[in-house]
Amino acid sequence: MSELEDQLKTTIEEKLKWDSRVDFSSIDIKIDEGNVKVMGKSPSLYEKKIITQDIKEVPGVIDVENNLEVKYPPLPKQEQYTDEDLKKNVKIALELNVSIDATQIQAEVFNGIATLEGSVDAYWKKEIAEDVVSEVSGIIDVVNKIIIIPTEDLIDQKIAENIMATIDRFYNLDPDEIDLQVEKGEVKIMGKVDDWKAYQAAMDAIRFTAGVKDIEDELEIKVM
Repeated sequence: MSELEDQLKTTIEEKLKWDSRVDFSSIDIKIDEGNVKVMGKSPSLYEKKIITQDIKEVPGVIDVENNLEVKYPPLPKQEQYTDEDLKKNVKIALELNVSIDATQIQAEVFNGIATLEGSVDAYWKKEIAEDVVSEVSGIIDVVNKIIIIPTEDLIDQKIAENIMATIDRFYNLDPDEIDLQVEKGEVKIMGKVDDWKAYQAAMDAIRFTAGVKDIEDELEIKVM
């Protein structure tokens, strides 16, 4: 490991140890040219997602491969969740979220893995549904098969124009370095951005645009 990679690893470890939401005791970090691999165990799927986000925010990180195994702390036998218990808890969690119409989403749970199907009217709502289910205690992974059925029928050119206009408003994005292709509401984004904050801004420009049904992400972080 080079000196720069060693410094990057130290910065990542310090941030994870600082974050009180994270149990760093069972985490191992490896770095190769800015690409971070995370191994070990996490006590919840929610924490696993937080770890990925924390690492992405560290300057110098190009990509994150999170291989943490979700391993919930053992419970007494009478308190252990069955898949049916988890399914009910997932349903309740979705119903309590005001951003999505839970009546249009179906959930099944097998061996702690939740599979979501159904439809929402915007891409960001699909992501919200997955995030909500990820926070349900006992869920170890989420398979998101929800489809997007927009409330208005926008032509691809209009979707692309709306996305690029939004990208142009972000101070940390250069529209000349980003390329979009839109076909039947499915957006493919390519090009390079300076860091993860810029990457997140570009993805937000897509996920919050009306008419987007899916995202093919080929956007890259520049190697500094």
